[in-house]
Amino acid sequence: MSEHEAVDGRELEAALRSASDVRILASFDQALHTHTQRRRQAAEQERLRRFAKQSLYEGGSMKKYILTAIMTLLLITQAYFFGVSDLMVLVFIGITAGFIYSTLIRMYEGNRKVLYAHARSDSLLHAFLSRERMLLMRFIVVLMSLFLSSILVFLIKGMVLQQGYSAFFFVIVVASLLLYRFVNEPYLPNSTKDTEYHATSAHGNEMLRIFYAVMILNLMLAAVFSAHDTFVFKTSDVDFNNFTDKAVEQSIERNESNDYSRILVNAYLLMDYAKVALTKVLVSLFSLEDNFYGFYMIISVLNLFKMIAFSFSFVLLQKGFDGAATALTPVINSSFVKGRLQADKLLDQYFRK
Repeated sequence: MSEHEAVDGRELEAALRSASDVRILASFDQALHTHTQRRRQAAEQERLRRFAKQSLYEGGSMKKYILTAIMTLLLITQAYFFGVSDLMVLVFIGITAGFIYSTLIRMYEGNRKVLYAHARSDSLLHAFLSRERMLLMRFIVVLMSLFLSSILVFLIKGMVLQQGYSAFFFVIVVASLLLYRFVNEPYLPNSTKDTEYHATSAHGNEMLRIFYAVMILNLMLAAVFSAHDTFVFKTSDVDFNNFTDKAVEQSIERNESNDYSRILVNAYLLMDYAKVALTKVLVSLFSLEDNFYGFYMIISVLNLFKMIAFSFSFVLLQKGFDGAATALTPVINSSFVKGRLQADKLLDQYFRK
């Protein structure tokens, strides 16, 4: 081999080595760029998931306001159609019963598990709970849900007729916002205890929260609406001689589609005016005609009995709404994240052009 050929071979070898190094560096640079892009995309997805979770699921503030607005709108719409259309009343009773049912069936399952875990293995209670009666219990819970939903819708209409839409709207919104976190905030049991303790503690805490919320709401409604009834007492001439006439004056007229709901509304008006007339008799009996607080206390006690079923149904409805929203949250979050990523992709393509 000549010296010239040796030089050409070394130059060719150096050129090939240089080209190989360039390809390696280009490949490495491409891999690094791809890895960086993937990490940025993963970080962006995680950020969006965190944002969606905080805003729709964990945070409570946005979720609370959205659910309160939807539930209040549902209740006001129910009040409007009650006495106007029997078919719409049945539709709204069914919708409300569905949310109440979801809460009641969860309460039943929790009660059954707790009782079964703490019942003696040779007791009748343990034997009763060990048998599967889910179909029967679901049927009973459905009947209870329809009953509570009917009472809720019925009393909503009555309260709107007596207090007006504005007063009802204000009281319900305030009560919903005040009770939401208390009723629906998840309970975190002591992590040092066993699993059985966790289940019992969480269920007991949930039941107590429902009970306290019902009592608080009942007291709030009785306190506010009794003030309205006291004003009516001071400014009206309702008594046992004319309370039926007063009810007839405010009664709903019949149309083509309100045969049954109209009767229920008019019956509520009759009972409510009878309540005022009865209170006047009690006030006169105890010589409290000029005592504002005396009448207020008597009418408050009567309203406590009247509002207890409404308060219980309302709290169950609110928990049902929260449960449905919690179940739908992963779907909403996924759609939110996908939509945000798609929008970012389109914007990125647009600006690259």
